Amino acid sequence: MKNTIIKTGISLFVISLFVFSSCTKTNVRRGNKRIIGTWELSSQKSISQGSGNSNYTFTTNTCGYDNSSSSYTYMDSVMIEGTTVHEYYSNSNTSSGVTTDDTGDTTYTQDDTSWMTFNEDGTCKMKETSKDTDDNGYPDNYDSEYTGYWSWIDSYKEKSGIVIDLVNMSKSYGGSRTMRLYIKTLDKEQLVFSYTTTYTSSGEYTSFWDYCSDDGTDVYRTRKSDDTGTESGEKYYSKQ
Repeated sequence: MKNTIIKTGISLFVISLFVFSSCTKTNVRRGNKRIIGTWELSSQKSISQGSGNSNYTFTTNTCGYDNSSSSYTYMDSVMIEGTTVHEYYSNSNTSSGVTTDDTGDTTYTQDDTSWMTFNEDGTCKMKETSKDTDDNGYPDNYDSEYTGYWSWIDSYKEKSGIVIDLVNMSKSYGGSRTMRLYIKTLDKEQLVFSYTTTYTSSGEYTSFWDYCSDDGTDVYRTRKSDDTGTESGEKYYSKQ
C-alpha cells in the first residue's frame, strides 16, 4: 500500500459579532481597570444553528465506489448553570437521498472551566477545558486555548465594548477568531455580555481509499465541504 497522499486546501473564516444594548455609564466608568484580570464563566445560555454539505468523489469507479454527497442542518439550545447542562437539539442528515432526523432533550453534568484574561498591556487569553458525560455514558474531553490582543471598541471614555483578536494555540486545531463585545454589565465582580457568532468554512481533503484489484490501481477519495452557522446567547463571568 502506498503512503497516504493528502491534498488540503482549507479556508476557515470565523467572525464573532457581539451585539446588545450598551451598559450604563455607572457600570463602565472605571472599566479600564475593572476589566483587567481573569474572568471565569459561571453560567451561559445559547442557541446555535447551522448547515453544511459534502461531496465525495473517487479517482476511479472500477471497483464500485460511487461518487456521493451529503448535507445536514442542526439546532442546539444549551443552558449551563455551574456544572449542570440542559441541552435540546434537533439534527437532520441527508445522505444518498435518505434523510435521518434526530432530536433530544437531555440534562447532564459537565466538568468545565472556561475563562478570559485581560492584561493592561493589551494582551489577552481565552482558555477552556471540558470533561462531560451526556446521556450516552461516554466522556467527551477537550482543551482549547487562544491568545491575542484586546482594545476598547470605541473611545477610551465611552468603553461600550471591546475588540478581541485571538489565535488558537491548541495543538489539535488551528485558526483565528475576532470578537466584538458590547458589554452589558461590568463591575468589580461580574462581566455579562450577549453575543451572536457567525462562521463560514470550506475545505478539500484527498486521501488514499483502497487498492482496486480489478484494474490494479490505487483509489483515492476527495471530500469537498462547505459549512455555515450562527450562535447567539448570553454569558456570565465572575472575577477570579
